[in-house]
Amino acid sequence: MIKFNTLVILILATMLLLMTTCGGKEPSASDYADEGMALRKVTLANEDKATTPGAKYPDVMPGQGNTITRSFENAPPMIPHSIKNFTPIKKGANMCMGCHNPKVAQSSGATPLPKSHLVDMRSGKDLNGELDQARFACTMCHASQATIDPPVKNNFVPEFRNKKDKTSSNLMEKLHEGTK
Repeated sequence: MIKFNTLVILILATMLLLMTTCGGKEPSASDYADEGMALRKVTLANEDKATTPGAKYPDVMPGQGNTITRSFENAPPMIPHSIKNFTPIKKGANMCMGCHNPKVAQSSGATPLPKSHLVDMRSGKDLNGELDQARFACTMCHASQATIDPPVKNNFVPEFRNKKDKTSSNLMEKLHEGTK
């Protein structure tokens, strides 16, 4: 049986050996620079210079774009029209609500916001047709459609339980699925 002191000395010697033989170069700030961590090559803190090389975004007015199938059930739908004049979206200045508010969406021909956007998801309280303020920044989830030659091929094929799920949200009905 190994004595306690001998065990401690063996552990310390092993640690010292590992520290001296496994050392490489000391990491520098440039090893972790934002510009090297993504395909976009600009700092993650500055959205003003973020671009997607080769991407062509829609230049059509609302109502004129072609919608595409959601990527998966309850995926945020992509924006099929130009958003040049609609951003930046700020609290109290959300141009998207002018057409996508369920009160006016049918008359404007826009896709209405789903019920999940009109409920406080933390408390479950129905906001009586008002937008949950945690969801006022639409482009946090909804991205503009773009024509692009992707750097990595995507072989994903979505499967939907119901045909309707390709074009509308059922989140409020499925929110607690499997938990009760």
